[in-house]
Amino acid sequence: MIMVNLMRLLSDVGINNAAVQRKELNDEALNTAFTLKLLIGTVIYLILYGLSGFAIHFFDDPNVVTVIRLLALTIIINTFAFIPCTRLSRELRLKEIVIAETANTLASSLIAVAMAVNGFKFWSIVAGFIVSNTVFAVIVNCYCPGRFVFAMNREIAKDLLKYGSSVLLAGLVSFAVYNVDNLVVGSVGGSSQLGYYGLAFNWGSMVCGIMSAVVLSVLFPTFSRMQEDKGKMKQAYLDVLQYTAIFSVLWNLTLFCVADRFLIHVLGKGTDKWLPALDSLRIFCIYGVVRSLIEPTNTLLMASGNARLVLKSGALVALIELLFIYPAIRFGSITVVSIVVLLAFVSQLFLLRKYIVHSYGVTFKDIAKIMVPVVGVAVAVGGLYFLGNGVVVNSLSGLLIVVTAVCSLYLVVYGWFTHWQHYSRIFKLLLR
Repeated sequence: MIMVNLMRLLSDVGINNAAVQRKELNDEALNTAFTLKLLIGTVIYLILYGLSGFAIHFFDDPNVVTVIRLLALTIIINTFAFIPCTRLSRELRLKEIVIAETANTLASSLIAVAMAVNGFKFWSIVAGFIVSNTVFAVIVNCYCPGRFVFAMNREIAKDLLKYGSSVLLAGLVSFAVYNVDNLVVGSVGGSSQLGYYGLAFNWGSMVCGIMSAVVLSVLFPTFSRMQEDKGKMKQAYLDVLQYTAIFSVLWNLTLFCVADRFLIHVLGKGTDKWLPALDSLRIFCIYGVVRSLIEPTNTLLMASGNARLVLKSGALVALIELLFIYPAIRFGSITVVSIVVLLAFVSQLFLLRKYIVHSYGVTFKDIAKIMVPVVGVAVAVGGLYFLGNGVVVNSLSGLLIVVTAVCSLYLVVYGWFTHWQHYSRIFKLLLR
């Protein structure tokens, strides 16, 4: 899965974002971007093909060489989705992109599950990933057909590479940030500790993944189109932050409260085998909220051409994790590692906030106006839950009752506190 995620990152090579973010994108610029992407992708594929032989020394399994070489093919495959996908994104034809991504996911799932059931083991993931990328490329080309023309304008290529290289470096730093903790925990703490840690991280950060897939993919082309109007970008950013805060806090507050019941009755099927992940899960629920606030900020910066600041803030997180995760797991536990990761992302949030204040005039008052009601209501509802925790029976039905109660109480109190104005705006947006 680490290799799958790496291939997703390398298949972009920063050119995708550079093309979408570019103020003017005529046919010459688009064809130059396609040619660059194909050339860079081919070079990366050849490098990975050649270096894959060394992987056996790290994974002690000869199959890993073939796996890497097959997964690397998706770098070339994705190149042929570049032109139609860029056009669809810039034109905000999101319905077509969503359909293509849904078909992508369905194809991957069907192939992977069918092969896994028939005993193909990890090859099912490899096949599913390759098929899904191929399906996506075919569908977006059907929605936005066009010719693949090789062209190379040096000035355009220079501009694309200048921005794209920053995006790629930022992506590589993020890749390191989201994998170094797993590597260290697994190496030092062993597979069981990594299992507990991975479970806690995945569930605590789940809302971030959903936001990235559903919201942030829309935000980047939207922000890119309004990058000349800082006032408009500021208002759009605050609106997105508002809605993100409401729903990320709702999800993570609920999971924070019922974490023990969830681990026992849903994941553990009535047993306590996953309870060692409890403290980490609750820490990552807080982390999920912090990261949900970081993601729109990163998107705003990328769309306005400040990818290097995203790179620097990501490097800060990586540095903190590299310095403290090893001693945290060596002399502490996965709970201590979770705290280190949370603090690393909090430091990134503060660094990014300084730039947003300076460049877009987003004041502390603007942020407080959004966060104080959300956090205040969350603390109040969470406090009430833990005061009355023993009232509801500890069972699966009790879990459902508590989830309903926490969600309802949060939504009602927040709506009353904000005079229902945010719900009214959300309802109008949904109608539109």
